[in-house]
Amino acid sequence: MATDVPMPKLGLTMEEATIVQWLVADGDLVEVDQPIILIETDKTETESGSPGTGRIHITGKVGDVYKCGERIALLLAEGEAPPAAATPAAPAAAPDLYRHRTPGTPPGTTRAQPGTVAGGSPRRPPAQARALGEPRP
Repeated sequence: MATDVPMPKLGLTMEEATIVQWLVADGDLVEVDQPIILIETDKTETESGSPGTGRIHITGKVGDVYKCGERIALLLAEGEAPPAAATPAAPAAAPDLYRHRTPGTPPGTTRAQPGTVAGGSPRRPPAQARALGEPRP
């Protein structure tokens, strides 16, 4: 069974890294901790080793940025074929940000009813404008 080779996390604050160079070719047999990749973070450029033994199938591209833990390669057992490339999922439909918009108002705005604020609650005067002795809401 194929084993994922994730983008390594080299420090507590590291979130992503760029693949600078693969130190092995696709299909090479690699051993545990053998340097297989050169990555660059916002602080350093370093080599990273293989998490296991097997034939490497490279999926990450040089120059691309990957989040820590994201798969960049697979380790295959001897004689195992790489899995077929999965078709990318269809992008999710964009949310309707204007579904609560009053017709006739420009996108990104809402129209409040007279005497109310945009959320529909009654408008109250600020504390300084209330008459003395009027109870607080």
